[in-house]
Amino acid sequence: MPAADRYWLRLPLIATRDGVGEAIAQAPSHPEGASSYAAPHIAELLARTGRTEEAVSVLEQHASANSHDLAGYLIDLGRIEDALAVLQRRAPPTDRAAGRPLARRSPVLTACSIRACWGSAPSSEERCAG
Repeated sequence: MPAADRYWLRLPLIATRDGVGEAIAQAPSHPEGASSYAAPHIAELLARTGRTEEAVSVLEQHASANSHDLAGYLIDLGRIEDALAVLQRRAPPTDRAAGRPLARRSPVLTACSIRACWGSAPSSEERCAG
């Protein structure tokens, strides 16, 4: 197992032993501590301790690489429209050999489809096409 992966496995252990604040303080000391790779690990620690707004802030710094995680935390905060915007601006997967987007149909995302997936009803001012 690569050293980077071992570090991210250790991060929750550091949080358990020394507290989330200490684990997050130590994260930048790792060579990838400020990278998009580190962001979801740090965000998860924050969210587990009720610091979801801070988790969103961490993920927003690397939104293109962590859009799914960011959208999930935004939904947890009730920010459905923001989550929808994050998911809709994701870059399409590309055919690396040809350097062009893959011809693939994506589902149409709406606030109603996100709410239906997450089990929350639309607000009174919204109507979902059925």
